[in-house]
Amino acid sequence: MEESSPAPPRREGIDWLTVALALVTLVNVVLWFYLEQRPDRGSAQATSPPPPPPQAVSPPPPPPPVLPPPPDIDVPPPVGLGSKDQLDAGLPILKEMGLDITPVRVFYRQSINAGRFGKQKDQLDAEKQALQEAARLLEQFFTTQMATLGKTATPDRIKQAEALAEQGKAKAEKGRLTDAIQFYQQAQKVLKGG
Repeated sequence: MEESSPAPPRREGIDWLTVALALVTLVNVVLWFYLEQRPDRGSAQATSPPPPPPQAVSPPPPPPPVLPPPPDIDVPPPVGLGSKDQLDAGLPILKEMGLDITPVRVFYRQSINAGRFGKQKDQLDAEKQALQEAARLLEQFFTTQMATLGKTATPDRIKQAEALAEQGKAKAEKGRLTDAIQFYQQAQKVLKGG
């Protein structure tokens, strides 16, 4: 009978081969999660069918007509449509006109604080309130200005200024503070005879 050799004695301590295998497995799992979470870049092109062969080249569609601005209205650079953009652009103008914009700043500060705490609904509500307050101040200011300037203006100029002021009021109600300021300033200019 052959005698089997006894198993070598097992050494105590860390089995480095097992540790290395565990680390490689961990790296593979982390890499797999990373690749699953990132957006695909270029892989869609490899799996999508090739584009159809080009057809006969047709001329590009004509560009849309560019309408000139209404006469006698200065056209400033475009301002974003968001409430924050409107307030950022409109508040310095209102302050320059001599208006006390403290009530508007209170709502604006509330919107900033709400945004910092991730309360988007509160932020949007405060921005809307700030725009409404700015529109109220603007309308109040120009109503006073128009009453003063209207004493010396002709009936035609008064009518034209009132139409511009109504357009400004409509823009303010839609949250377009900078557009409203432009219309009110144009109405003031018409009343002054400019």
